[in-house]
Amino acid sequence: MPYNPELDHRRSIRLQGFDYSQPGAYFVTLVAHSRHYLFGSVIDGKMLLSLAGNCVDAHIQRLDKSPLLQMDYWIVMPNHVHILCTFKQTPNQNGKENDLETVKFKGTKPTSLGAIVQNLKSITARQIHKILGNLGNPVWQRNYYEHVVRDQDDFNRIAEYIDLNPLKWEEDELC
Repeated sequence: MPYNPELDHRRSIRLQGFDYSQPGAYFVTLVAHSRHYLFGSVIDGKMLLSLAGNCVDAHIQRLDKSPLLQMDYWIVMPNHVHILCTFKQTPNQNGKENDLETVKFKGTKPTSLGAIVQNLKSITARQIHKILGNLGNPVWQRNYYEHVVRDQDDFNRIAEYIDLNPLKWEEDELC
């Protein structure tokens, strides 16, 4: 569907002028298209991943092996994913441009938070389509929620939120 400024008037939540490729911690939430329960189920306060959920979790684990990025906490929920990650150093400090194996998307700085999210959504969507055989059906909602972690208290609060997410599933606004 082509861009229509009358319909597509989303307001950016990004910090104006902030460089999302610099070292620091970031909280990201990705949501399944139409909030479908694609990634598994919560049973007795524990998340049980589906094949699609295992695919997403495996890709996050792969990203965690990067020398530039640390996936501090994450949870794959039935219809969304929360990630608390830390960029350990700025790109090119170690002389490598593509350590995170990001693809270059138009307008997105390689090895930035946006490139990481685009990479995760793109690769997992292709893998999920292959697994489920539902080519052409969207896996992810457009865009994502992101928050620059300000301090240790903010980090700790978000980490606890992620850890407790399955226990509070019935109260979750994405439920």
